[in-house]
Amino acid sequence: MKRALGIILACLWGVGGLFFTHSPAQAVTTLKLGTIDSPMSALGQGLGVFSKLVEEKTKGQVKINVGYSSAFGGWAALLSSVEMGSVDMMVEDIGGWEFFDPALRIIRFAYVYRDYDHYLKYLNSSVLEESKKKILGRGHHFLLPNKDAVWARGPYRVLASKKPIYTADDVKGLKLRLYESETAKKVWGQALGANITIIPWGETYLALKQGMVEAVTSPLDSLYDIKFTEVCKYVTEIKEFFQNQTVTINTKKWQSFSPAIQKALTDAATETARTMNTRLYAQVEKDMQRMTDDHGAAFIRVSTKSFQEKVKPYVDELENQNFWPKGLYGRIQEIK
Repeated sequence: MKRALGIILACLWGVGGLFFTHSPAQAVTTLKLGTIDSPMSALGQGLGVFSKLVEEKTKGQVKINVGYSSAFGGWAALLSSVEMGSVDMMVEDIGGWEFFDPALRIIRFAYVYRDYDHYLKYLNSSVLEESKKKILGRGHHFLLPNKDAVWARGPYRVLASKKPIYTADDVKGLKLRLYESETAKKVWGQALGANITIIPWGETYLALKQGMVEAVTSPLDSLYDIKFTEVCKYVTEIKEFFQNQTVTINTKKWQSFSPAIQKALTDAATETARTMNTRLYAQVEKDMQRMTDDHGAAFIRVSTKSFQEKVKPYVDELENQNFWPKGLYGRIQEIK
């Protein structure tokens, strides 16, 4: 009997270690994700959440290496890097992809959307789907926004300045730091008359402190982390356009993953968006109080009517110049 039992056990061991061995460890894929924001910013904290969720949902098969504060390049460089595959992923406001599709220029034009609900409907419309297909052709697959979630940013935009801004006339001649965007140049330079200087985000605080510029536009949730209100004591709600955090991944890298991993990445992005959206307003309220207490900042709420009146005449002009596709503004207004 003992001899027979020994033979059985030996056979089981010989058949691939059926009961007693473990399968080899699966290879781990580390994805490089670039952002211009710091680890302590609202976006930076959200990417920490995303990284943990990705590792959890893929059971450790995929990890995220975040290059904060432009460690993998500024957002314009990241567009090319993700397209080529030298960086796997990036996060930026969706308007940043205007360099790949002129139709997206309209996102950063001022006062296109009636309200945030109108903007959300645009994000889920066939109009934006046309742009997403073009961007896919440039090597970027969208994880966010998707049909289940939009990662809000801001929750609105402001103008931080060294002097109070109450109307559009106060912007004329203002020395304004701006990001690289043809649309933003049209709005702030041509329509509103500011004197524009293009300065990388990470260099803006020093430019403000040294007097190179005297104002900067920004999402509200970015102000405290980067300490703009140490220099710019006045913060005006301008709300010229809505923003959302957009997450893309190199298309070839995306296609290399199994359906299960693709689902895990999408689910992690969706869950991150929902988590950060619930935190946004509480965090912004806390930041505003800190800016008031620590920096002596004053928050100014104004009617945007004078800004809208200055900007609106440029819609037809830009369409006639094919700055964005003709009829695009009307198509967006028809979204209900």
